[in-house]
Amino acid sequence: MRFESVNNFFSKRGGDLVILAFSLLLAFFMWSMYRMTKRYSAVLDYKVEVKSNIAGHARSAMSENSLIIRGQSTGFFIFQQRSGVSSGKNVILLSVDSKKLKHYNSREDIYYLLTTEVEEPVQEYLGNDFKLEGVSSDTLFFHFPKQANRKLPVVAKQNITFASQYAAPQAMTLRPDSVVVYGDENIISKIESIVTQNIKYSNVDEPLQGIVALQSMRGVSYSDEEVYYSMPVVRYFESSVKVKVGERNFPSGANVLLIPQELTVLYRMPFASKREINESEFRFVVDYDSIGRSNIVRPVMLQQPEGIFDVRTEPLFMECLVN
Repeated sequence: MRFESVNNFFSKRGGDLVILAFSLLLAFFMWSMYRMTKRYSAVLDYKVEVKSNIAGHARSAMSENSLIIRGQSTGFFIFQQRSGVSSGKNVILLSVDSKKLKHYNSREDIYYLLTTEVEEPVQEYLGNDFKLEGVSSDTLFFHFPKQANRKLPVVAKQNITFASQYAAPQAMTLRPDSVVVYGDENIISKIESIVTQNIKYSNVDEPLQGIVALQSMRGVSYSDEEVYYSMPVVRYFESSVKVKVGERNFPSGANVLLIPQELTVLYRMPFASKREINESEFRFVVDYDSIGRSNIVRPVMLQQPEGIFDVRTEPLFMECLVN
């Protein structure tokens, strides 16, 4: 009985000690969380990766020295940022106008950037949790190696269908319509254009606009990674008019017989600008220099009325007999 009483005593005390230890740990955790929510002054260390458009050089570079900043933030933020330093992940990404990057002495690939130029974007990058009070470093140095580059047109990849009686009176517009491509000479010399990601719409009955990324290509980078696109869309009606075909560059005194002698010109016009189109507003000719051995020729349109689109003719080709 005496041994059982002793065992019960220690079992009870052991359970009490576990509860006490757990309570202390919980209290410490809650105290730590409270302390972490308070604001403190701190000095933080960052590398800076800059993107810019320096002609003939790589688009981005990592700073060779660190950006040392002073400021205030919560314990959570400071702990997170200092943890990033130990893991090599504390990098601030900035886009900088190439005019702010200056050559360092005579080394063509080395550029420097005054930290006064980046205080505002650094604050914006770190967010409202951090209040920037000052920068200890006054200059950042970057190595932008030489790189071949070409300015190439951007081509929109489209998959667009329209609702009944709707169409685009003009082609899609891209801004910018060309980008500078950076990379090895043997790679970029074989590229003729840069294509966007697929722009896909169906049953469209209103103007289109948006932003689309460019298709990435291995081994190259772009001055712009996305472009703005826009395309007018209108409700239209379709009509036609008979037009006689003229002649151009024929020998003096030549007898010309066109079969047929006139074309049916079909066209589309927005409902908002609907009006009657007169034959005289079109001008089609047959060019003597374009007549082949078969005497079959396609008329050339030299003039059309404003405000119409998708102009086509019936027939598309004519027979031209010259004596």
